[in-house]
Formats: sequence, C-alpha cells, structure tokens
Amino acid sequence: MKKFIIWIISIVLSLSLILAGVGCRGSIMEETAAPPVVGDEEVVSEEPIEETAEEAVEDTAIQEMPGGGYLTVEQYNAAVTMTPDELEAFGAENLKGKEFTVGLYCHTNMPPWKILQNAALLRAQELSEKYDFTLNIDIQAPPTHVDIIRQSNIIDDFIAKGVDMIVAIPVTTGSYEALVKRIGDAGIPMGAFITDQDPPEGYEDTLKWWLYNDDVNGGKAIAEYVAPLYPENAKATIMRGVYECHWDQGRYAGIIAGLREFPNIEILDVTAGEWDRDKGFTRAEEWIARYGDELDGIWLLNDEMAWGAQGAAEAAGIELILNGWDGATDFVEAVGEGRFPATVDMHWMGYGIQMVDLMFETLKGNEVNTKRNLLRLTLITQDNAQALLDEVDTVENQFDKPSTWNDYKLFNYRIMYGTELDTGVEYKVE
Repeated sequence: MKKFIIWIISIVLSLSLILAGVGCRGSIMEETAAPPVVGDEEVVSEEPIEETAEEAVEDTAIQEMPGGGYLTVEQYNAAVTMTPDELEAFGAENLKGKEFTVGLYCHTNMPPWKILQNAALLRAQELSEKYDFTLNIDIQAPPTHVDIIRQSNIIDDFIAKGVDMIVAIPVTTGSYEALVKRIGDAGIPMGAFITDQDPPEGYEDTLKWWLYNDDVNGGKAIAEYVAPLYPENAKATIMRGVYECHWDQGRYAGIIAGLREFPNIEILDVTAGEWDRDKGFTRAEEWIARYGDELDGIWLLNDEMAWGAQGAAEAAGIELILNGWDGATDFVEAVGEGRFPATVDMHWMGYGIQMVDLMFETLKGNEVNTKRNLLRLTLITQDNAQALLDEVDTVENQFDKPSTWNDYKLFNYRIMYGTELDTGVEYKVE
C-alpha cells in the first residue's frame, strides 16, 4: 500500500512538472505496465488447424490477474489536473496552418469497418476545423480479412507517399513483427489497433500507442449470456477466426472462461473459419454432418462466420444456437429480430474517433500516456440492438455525428472509464 501511495504521488508531481513546462510535455502520465500478451508467435498456416476440445482448453491458461498497471477511474481523475478540452488543445498550436497525411490500414472496406472509417474522417475534419490545420486520412484495405501480401503492398504504398504516420491492424500475430519493422525502418511513427502486441526488440520507439478491445471480458460476457439458452447435457463446438490473431486468442480465452461456469455444455471440437462467411458455412456443414442431432450450437468469434453457420443449419433443416461478435449492422438487425441471441459490439465509431485523437497527440509532438488505450465492449441483445443501430446509422449512412459522439473522444472517455484493464483473467495461447 505504501508503494502504491508513493506511486500516485509521483504521478501527481510529474503532472505538475508538465504543466510548469519541465520535461516531456506528454498528455497524462508515465506509461504504466503492459497488459498480458500472448506467448511465442506462431507460423501462419495454409489451412485451419483442428484441435480437440480438451487440447483447446489446455492451451489456454486462465488464472487470476494480479492488480496494478492501469489507473481506475478514481485514480485517473485524482491524477489529472487538466480538463478534457485543455488536454485536447495542449500542443495544438504546433500544427496551425500545416497539412498532414496519415495512412490508415483496415482489414476490409465491408461493414462494420465503414463505421470506423467514416468516424475517423469525421473526427479528422472536426479537429482540422477547430485547430486550423489539415489532417488527411488515406484509408486503404484489401477485399478480404486475411491477406498479408496485400497489407504489405499497402504499407509500401504509404511509405512511398511519405505519409506522416501509419495506423494499422496486423493481419496475424506472426506478420506483426515484419509490419512494425518495415514502418520503423522508413522512419515513420506507427499506431496499432485491435491488438496490444509488443513491438519487436529495437522498434519500441516506432510504436507510439495501441488502441484495442477488452476481448477477454467480451468473451466471458457473451458466454454467460448465451450459455443459459443451452439444454442440459448440451453439446457444442467453437469456431475461431485465425489462431495467429491476437484478438482471436483473447476472445477465445474469454469464452472458455465463461463456459467454465456451465459444465453442462460439452465442447466437441474447435476449428478456425478465418473470419469468413463461406468458410463459416463449410466448417459448420462439416460439424453438422459429423455430429447430426447431437449438436446444439456453435460458439463463433465473429458475425460473418455466424452468418455462414446459420446458412449451413438452414440448409440442413436444423436449428442451432449461434452467437456473433463484431456488431456489424446486418447482424445487429438480426439480433433485434430475435434470429440470433447476441453479438458483441466493438464500438467501431469509438475506434474511429479515438484513433484520430491518438494520431492528433502524436502529430502535436506529445507522448501518449498511457500508450495502451482500452475500448470496452458492449453485449448486444434484443433489448439494446435498436439503440446501437440508431447510433451507427448516423455515422455509416448519414456521415454525421450521433448524440453519443463526444462520449468517445479520448479524454472524455478516460474520465468515464480510466485506463484500467479489468479482465479478471490472464490469457496465454501457446
């Protein structure tokens, strides 16, 4: 406790020095400890690797996570002596009259990525007008999620254009190291999103910040909500995305953690559908042929694979319990209609807003503290599906800001949620 009090006091003193103009003019505080990350990187496989349910559970070490590292809401608000507007404006005079271009790599241009992209463009426009500078967002994406070669080509294009910063999501954990090295060797700062993976040794200064979801808690939440819908002595399977993806590992670990409270559900098999609707159909079709009437449901790690599994179930003339994950508009509509029990909203609008706020901090010359920025997830059920649809429709189709817009701005969001990672579990997938 004594060490903790001394730590908090040191943060407050550091902030006082910042305001006095001494030392690094960062946004908040010194960087805190990193959250749990996966272990050794894996080689990307040509085909999804099937594993038994027992192997899958054994591969995921779930244990109590020690406290510390991030600031709770109370700790954050006690340490910060500037208002959100003051923090946003801090250093903005450095950009006045200048023009910047940031390359933004997305997995695809399909929904729900369009929500993120539109939100980013709207926020860039908002900041440009407010602080009298120009922030261009060059958005590029391949047609499919898992395309390491296309990502490499897009990053090379950004580098050739001489962009001022690159913000990207890695295709897989294994490809992440090469991505950071390529950008770092070009002398361009980088921001990463939908991952919290550490950069390779020697490239720590390249990666300025991370923005990612609380995937473990999202997995626990959907497991705890959907599992009671299963009958006694139920049998199910789990369809992951890509094993080498960091966010796949977090989602999967959370679902496994949640299902430990429901021993009546036996997991028969685990395989990967590569985030793809067609592959989701094929994998589900194989399971239906193998297990027949024994199969009660499939746990899925994204909406697209869930649509594919639904198609396979309809083709076979059977009903399965299927969940989604992502919060894509069409799937949220289906949840609202009662066709699926739930999905998980990643807050795509929040991603777009906060990644631009973080770009803004980097371009101003401010060090982003904490570097690891967490977006919480929301479980979407029939009860709240319409509220989400109303919010995202404003951004996705009307290119306008909904009433919740300001809540997602970086410094407003921190006041509400702090910077605490509170998963309750630590995950490691070997």
